[in-house]
Amino acid sequence: MKYNGLEGLSDYGEMRSTTPLFSAFATPVPEELKALYGNEPYKYIAEAIKQTRCFNALWRKTQIQLDTSLDETGYAHPKYNRRIHTEVVERDAVELAEALGLNVELTQVIALAHDVGHVAGGHKGEQTLKKIVSDISDGKHDFSHPNQAVINLQAETLNLSSDMEVGIINHTNDEFVDKSRKAEGVFTEIMTHKSKTCPEGILVQIADNISSTLHDIDDLMQMGVLTKEKALNNAEFKNSLARFDVTIDELFNATDEILSKMRKGVIECIIGNTKVIDGRLSISLGEMTQALYALRAANYKFFDDPVIAAQNEIIEKNVQTICDYYIEHENELDANLRKILTASSDHISLSEERKQYGLKKVDAFMMQPFEVKLTTFYTMHNDIEINTMVHAIEMQKKNIREKLDTIHNETHNNNPLST
Repeated sequence: MKYNGLEGLSDYGEMRSTTPLFSAFATPVPEELKALYGNEPYKYIAEAIKQTRCFNALWRKTQIQLDTSLDETGYAHPKYNRRIHTEVVERDAVELAEALGLNVELTQVIALAHDVGHVAGGHKGEQTLKKIVSDISDGKHDFSHPNQAVINLQAETLNLSSDMEVGIINHTNDEFVDKSRKAEGVFTEIMTHKSKTCPEGILVQIADNISSTLHDIDDLMQMGVLTKEKALNNAEFKNSLARFDVTIDELFNATDEILSKMRKGVIECIIGNTKVIDGRLSISLGEMTQALYALRAANYKFFDDPVIAAQNEIIEKNVQTICDYYIEHENELDANLRKILTASSDHISLSEERKQYGLKKVDAFMMQPFEVKLTTFYTMHNDIEINTMVHAIEMQKKNIREKLDTIHNETHNNNPLST
C-alpha cells in the first residue's frame, strides 16, 4: 500500500505518551511511511483527518436526538454531537492505550476516524440509506458507517495503512460486547492484526461503547424520553445503575458528575483487568465493565418511545427525498461530489505536487459505482445541510407542480372545446 505525503502539516498537539510509536503490539508501519515522517507518521495522518470535510461535518451530526437548532456559537444541539463524541472516544481510547503500553498514535487515528462515515440522522439514517443502497445496487453494495469512514477518507485523498483501516472498519464489531453478555466470569479476548482488528482497534471499540452508552442517557433525558418517573419504573435501568452504586435521584440531580464517575469506574476497571500478551488482549471482565453493557441494553428499551419514533419518520423521509432526487439527477451528483472532493483535496494539499496527486485521486474516485458516490456525498453533509437540501428539493418540486398547473390551466382555457 502506497502513501501520499502530507508535507508541512503541523504536529498534532503534544506527545501524550512516551510509549514507542512502533509498538511490538501493532502492525509494523510500512517503510515508505517511515521514510516520509520518520518516527511520527501517525501524528500527521491524525492532523490530516482533522482537516477533512467528513470529520468537520461531525460538529452538526447528532447522536440520537434530531435537532436542527443552533446556538450563538453555531454548534448543533444536543450538546453531545458526533464531534464531541469522537473527541471523548479519542481521549478514553488514548488513556487506555497509554496505560496498556499500546500504540497511542495508531489508537488516536482510529478514534478520530471511526465515525466520519456516519449518516445525518444517526442510526435511523444509516438503516434507511443501507436499504436504499441495497435496492439500487441489487444487493451488491452493503452500506455501513465504518466502511464508509474509510471510503470517505480515501475520497478526500488520504491513504491509510492496513492497521488503520481494519481498526476503523471493525470498531462496531462487538465480539467483546457479545461475550461480555454471556460471561460473568473471565474470558480471554484474542485480537491481533491478523484477525478482525488490531488491539488498538479494540480499545477504540471499548471507548466508543463507554461514550455512546453514557451520552445516550443524557440525550434521552434532554428529549424527555428518559424521565425520573420512567427510570424509577424501569427495573432493568434502575438495576443497571445500582451496579455502579448510583441511584436514580443521584443521576437526575447531578447528571454530569454521575456520568463522569461512571466513566472513570469503567476505565479503571478495563485497565485493571486487561493484559497485553504477545500482541493479544487478555481481558478479565470486571463488575464495572459488565454493568456498562447491562446499562447499554437497558438504554435501548427507551428507543421505542413515540418521540423517537416521530423523529425517525422525518429522518427516513429526508434520506429518501435526497436519494430519489440524485437517482434522477446523477450528473448533478457527480458535479457536486467532485466539487466537494476537489476543494477538500486542495485544502489538505500544501504543495503543488501533492495538489496534482489529489486531483488524480479525485478523478479515480469519480469512477466508483453510483451507489458509492451517493453514500459518500450523503455522509459528507451534516444534519442541518441535509434539512436545507430537502427543503430546496421540496420547493423545486412545488415550483414545477405550479408551472405544470399553470400550463394545464392555460391549455384548458384556450381550448374552444372546453367551454
